[in-house]
Parts: sequence; C-alpha cells; structure tokens
Amino acid sequence: MPNRRSDDPLDGFNFAIEIEGVTQGPVIAIDLVETSTAVMSHKRGNDLLVRATPGRHHYGRITVRRAYTDDDAFWQWRRAVSDGKLERKSGSIILLDGAAKEVTRFNFFEAWPCRWRLSTFDANAEGYLVEELEIVCEKIEKG
Repeated sequence: MPNRRSDDPLDGFNFAIEIEGVTQGPVIAIDLVETSTAVMSHKRGNDLLVRATPGRHHYGRITVRRAYTDDDAFWQWRRAVSDGKLERKSGSIILLDGAAKEVTRFNFFEAWPCRWRLSTFDANAEGYLVEELEIVCEKIEKG
C-alpha cells in the first residue's frame, strides 16, 4: 500500500522469516513471539505492604511452520543439536505491508532448535505436509 499511514493495522498474513540472513520459506505461520518478566514480591521489616520488583526476563519459544519441501535446512539444524553440535543463530521475523515492503522486524538472538516435527501423513488429506521447528532464543528485540 503506497499510502499506508503509521497507525494502520498490519495484516497478520504478510510476513517473512530470516535466519542468518537467509529468507526461509514457504512459511505458513509463526507462533509465540513473546517476552515477559518475572515478578518478585518482598516485604521490608514490619512493613505491611508487599512490594513488587522485576525479576528475570524470559523470551518465549518461537514456532515456525512452513510447507515441507526438499530444503532440509531446518532438519539439518535440529539434527546438529541432537548430535551434540549446538549451533546458535540469529534471525528476524519481518512484517510486511501490502506491497511486500518491510514495515518492522523482530530480531531474535542466540537461537537454537529444541524440536522439529513433520505433520501427519494422511492419504485422504487435501493439503500438503507441514514442517514445524520450535526455536529457543535468549533475546528478542524490535528493530
């Protein structure tokens, strides 16, 4: 959309994901881009008020689902972890406008795959196989 305003909502279906600068695809969905901070409660002496302060920060796991093709990059990355060769990578989830122009991105750091899954093989299904990769990361920044 050439005349997009800054307060126009973004479409949830127009996005891409890059890992180490390589665009992955065809991506169907990305779940759980999340950050949270633990709440620490404490009292001081005989003060009746329970106070709250921020504790440790936590970044949720990112689940990427894409149509299964002969590109086995996700499988190889997960396989390396299960073989004891932890390979941490950085990447970005990129939100696009209607003209496929980048609007914003969420960068994740020190990521590695903790789970890989392939959808059910079903002779009666009308869809395609879906590959799913769950990624743990140490930090997410909007940039």
